[in-house]
Amino acid sequence: MTPTITDDELRDRLAPLAEHEPSAAAVAALRERAGRVGVRPRRRRAPRVAALGLAAAAGIAAVLLGPADPEPARPPAPTADVLLAAAAVADAQPSPAVAVAPLRYVRLERTVTFERRLGDRVAVRTHENSVEAWVGSRWRGREMGTAERVSLTGDHELGRPWRGLVGVGPLGGEAYDRAFAYGDGPLARLDPTKLPQERDALARVLDEGMRNDRWGPYAESRGRPSDIPEDAQRAHNAYRTILLLVYARLTGTQRAALLDVLAANSAARNLGTVKDGAGREGRGVLLDFPIKNPGGETWSESHRLIFDPATAEVLEWTMEPLGGAGPAAPRRNELVLETGWAQKVGERP
Repeated sequence: MTPTITDDELRDRLAPLAEHEPSAAAVAALRERAGRVGVRPRRRRAPRVAALGLAAAAGIAAVLLGPADPEPARPPAPTADVLLAAAAVADAQPSPAVAVAPLRYVRLERTVTFERRLGDRVAVRTHENSVEAWVGSRWRGREMGTAERVSLTGDHELGRPWRGLVGVGPLGGEAYDRAFAYGDGPLARLDPTKLPQERDALARVLDEGMRNDRWGPYAESRGRPSDIPEDAQRAHNAYRTILLLVYARLTGTQRAALLDVLAANSAARNLGTVKDGAGREGRGVLLDFPIKNPGGETWSESHRLIFDPATAEVLEWTMEPLGGAGPAAPRRNELVLETGWAQKVGERP
C-alpha cells in the first residue's frame, strides 16, 4: 500500500535535506519507486507522527532519487521536517550485525574555546586536538587523542594569565590512549543492543529513560524522575542525544529514533545548506534552549548541528553556553571527519 499523499504535498515535503524543489519528473519517479519498495504510511497516533510519515517518504526519496533537478532555491524547510527527514535517511542506512562489528569508529577534530571579557575587550584561548574512538555497548572501548594545541587570540594583555598554556602540551593537555569514558551521566550504563527495535517505541524509551535516570551509574538514583526544571531537562537531553549520535554504536533505526526525540523536544531553527569546518556541504540545524534559573535570570544553551544529507551522520556539532552560563563556560566544537564499523580497537574502516 502506498502513502496517500498528493503531488503538492510531495513537492512541499520532498527531501527537506535537499537544496532545491523537486522537479515534476522527480515527483513522478518517487510515486513509481515508492510503490516498488513498499513505502507505507506510519501509524497515525498524533499530528507529529502524521508529519513523520511525509518526512519518511521524503527521506526515502532522497536516498532513491539522488539530487533533484536544479530549479530556483526555496526557503529552508521547517526544522522539524529537516530533523524528521534526516531520521528517515538514517533509518534506511545499513549496519552490520553486532557480532560482526561490535564497535563504532569515529575520527574527529575537537576544539574547546574559553573567553575572558572586560567591556569591549576580549581574550580567547583555544584548545585543539585530534581524536579517534572505538565505542561498543555500555560505552566500552578506547579513545586516543593527540596533545592539545593551545593558542591565544584577541586582547593578549587580558589573556596574560593564560600565556603559560600556549603551545603544544603538556600544560594544555598531553597525548593520551585510554579507555573510552562517556562519563557519569544518565546514559552511563546504556546498552543499545537492549533497546526496542520499533522506532516509535524506541524514541519513547530513550526520552523517558533520560528523564528517569534509567541507565545512570548510581543505584540510589536510577529510575527516579529528575527534579530539574523542564527547560533544563530538554537542554540536557539534547546534549546527551547528540553524544549518542556521534559516538554510540547504533543501528540506523536507533539513530532515527534519536532524531525523532530531537525533533519533538527542540526549540530549533533550520539553517539551510551550510559548510562545516572541512568545507563539506550539509544541512544545518540550530537547537536553542532558553533556561530560566530559580532566581529569574534567563540564559540559553545552543547546539548547532550539520548533517550529511546522504547518510544523516553528524558532520559537525557545536555546543555554546550563552548569557548566564558565565565567562568560564567553554564553547565545544567537534568536526567529525570519519565514521565506520570495527571488529576490534585499533581497526580503521
